[in-house]
Amino acid sequence: MIPDGTKSAWGQTGWSWLAATTGWRAIDEMWGTVYHYDDPRFIATYQWFADMMQKKHMMPWELVSGLGSAAAFSAGNGALTIHGSWMISDFLTKSPFPVGFARLPQGPEGRKSMFNGLVELDLGRHPAPGRSLAVREVPGLGGVR
Repeated sequence: MIPDGTKSAWGQTGWSWLAATTGWRAIDEMWGTVYHYDDPRFIATYQWFADMMQKKHMMPWELVSGLGSAAAFSAGNGALTIHGSWMISDFLTKSPFPVGFARLPQGPEGRKSMFNGLVELDLGRHPAPGRSLAVREVPGLGGVR
């Protein structure tokens, strides 16, 4: 997997969508000044990313931040990436392999995105609230078409 974004405090397209599926919120209100980075739900989510990178199941943020997840995916450096719907055209036109789209994992609080009104596609057939997951077929691993 190629994560999007960086390990920034907001993690908008990098990790916040997954933390939000647990019910975690960075702040309680617009322009809030109390942050919840000590919440066990956030800690478990961020630890999961770190564990996946250590096990080499996910590209480290340091490698993604220079090239970007879309370019790394289209270059064939990973089997899937998480990105916003605004990248669908780029994935379909710039990837030298067939690309499919799948729904994101659903946590206890459903499928979530932090902000920006990101869109989810179910195998590219219809839009629904959430985010999109670009997937390429990898021999021996299967894939989504």
